Amino acid sequence: MSDSSSCVRPTVEELALFPLFADDDRAALQWLADHFEVRCFEAGDVLIQEGDPAVEFFVVLEGEIHYRMTGDAYGSVFVRVAGQPSGVLPFFPDEGCSGPWVAVRSSRVVVMPAAELRELVYRVPNLAQKLVAEMTDRTRETTGWLSVPKKCWRWQAFCWTSTRA
Repeated sequence: MSDSSSCVRPTVEELALFPLFADDDRAALQWLADHFEVRCFEAGDVLIQEGDPAVEFFVVLEGEIHYRMTGDAYGSVFVRVAGQPSGVLPFFPDEGCSGPWVAVRSSRVVVMPAAELRELVYRVPNLAQKLVAEMTDRTRETTGWLSVPKKCWRWQAFCWTSTRA
């Protein structure tokens, strides 16, 4: 982790620049700014170790971080860049990390303990809705749905509903 003097707490104005936060009002963004912890990393630093329990929600403010499941040489690399959330999300239990999260260049990340996510849902409702969409996308990514061509999704849905009737 890099020197804490280079880690600047985000302002309401900075958070509002990211599409993830842009739809929430000033009071909601101030609550986030007050509750986020800021961490900075240099290229090669490990943010989260394999096997660590999932106990935090985080958003990349600057830089880029990568995650790959250990032991899966052909698996996808999940990339998070400025403005993208990850870690524990509201309504989405997460058991822990099956691989490390690594900074691939200098990065500034804001972190919130998972215990505060219930309050986040009430205080920052537009962000909460976007995080539900993020959960859906994450589920598709990790279960391989994105590898299925979109034109096949309708066919699969048709087959699934036809066999359930």
